[in-house]
Amino acid sequence: MVAIVGRPNAGKSTLLNALTGARVGIISPKPNTTRVVVRGITHSGHAQLVWLDTPGLNKSAKAFERRLVQQANGAMADADVVLVLLDASHAVKNAGPKALQQEAEWVSAALGRKQSVIVGISKVDLVKAKVALLPVLETINAWGVHAVVPLSASKKIALDDLVREVAKLAPAGPWLFPADMVTDAPLHQRLAEFTREQAMNLLQQEVPYGVGVMTEAVVPAQGEAPMLVQQIIMVVKESHKPMVVGAGGSMLKQIGMRARKVMQEALGEGVRLELRVKVEPFWQSKADILNDLGV
Repeated sequence: MVAIVGRPNAGKSTLLNALTGARVGIISPKPNTTRVVVRGITHSGHAQLVWLDTPGLNKSAKAFERRLVQQANGAMADADVVLVLLDASHAVKNAGPKALQQEAEWVSAALGRKQSVIVGISKVDLVKAKVALLPVLETINAWGVHAVVPLSASKKIALDDLVREVAKLAPAGPWLFPADMVTDAPLHQRLAEFTREQAMNLLQQEVPYGVGVMTEAVVPAQGEAPMLVQQIIMVVKESHKPMVVGAGGSMLKQIGMRARKVMQEALGEGVRLELRVKVEPFWQSKADILNDLGV
């Protein structure tokens, strides 16, 4: 069990997808896109590696975001290996031990729990002068971690090196999942996340952060009729609803078209997607909704 932890936008979900070769975690340029712990499953020799993509760790005062951080902390505490991922560009731009103070605290906490720790330096392809990484490596090496792996998920750089280092630390025991399984995320949650991913990419300002997507029904394909997916897009303010719908339904249609395409690629079959928008002011504090969303 490998918990991937780091700041928002460190590249955790991109790494998970690159490792599994599948659309497991959702991705957008906006921070805090990941809201649930998502498991991706890969294999290296006799080792089964279960990667836990976690929400970005931050110190927000908002109750909803604190709940996300609790999820990440829980996954980190339960893992055999903690992979602390940091953005190479951020580390180089803000060179010095203080720039990596948060990462140092996560590493210290994991080592204090007697866990194995690897530091991944992500997005190294964006650092033109690789010599600029030397002070960062010097700082990290002083932490006493098991390995440091500079990598790029988007360019598939050093992913094999990361897998080898993690596999060395895998404890003995039975595999937890079938050999052909890529993720154990429930279908209705995966489908909801695919739609929210497109909302995060298309909507602007504060609107996407108040959006939640719930899958109401999934009807398997019957004859020539494709799989039917019915979903609700929840917004927290009445003023946000027309922004999600768009003029003449244009934005909702665009979200739906993109989400349906992703669903079809992920599932390998045709999908008919029906979306409706609902104002739900306090959905982020309602336990039944959060439980359904997996938060």
